Amino acid sequence: MTPQTNSRAVVIGAGMAGLLAARAVSESFDRVTVVERDTLPDTPTARRCVPQGRHAHTLTVRGKDVLEELIPGLTDILLEHSAPTGDLQADFRLVVDGVDRRVIPQGFPSRNSPCPGVLSRG
Repeated sequence: MTPQTNSRAVVIGAGMAGLLAARAVSESFDRVTVVERDTLPDTPTARRCVPQGRHAHTLTVRGKDVLEELIPGLTDILLEHSAPTGDLQADFRLVVDGVDRRVIPQGFPSRNSPCPGVLSRG
């Protein structure tokens, strides 16, 4: 779809969903404005009113592939900014109710793969 002259989209929220929505609609609109209620920090930090913001997060291989399609070069940007790497199953301990659980490696490449276990350059 070719953008119409002076067409405009407004996206509410500058979290991951909002930024990805803005990127997705940018191909169909001349101008995209993202509206965010909070002042965005200069450094990574948990956002107010986002209770899961302090939880550990990972990115699946398919998620990485989709993000890379929307934002070419994102994997390299994450690597340049020291995103953690590793195989989520092989490199981390899983403790449930104080009991160590056996984990089985996923087999995803851990070399050059930002975000625990799941991003890779190839």
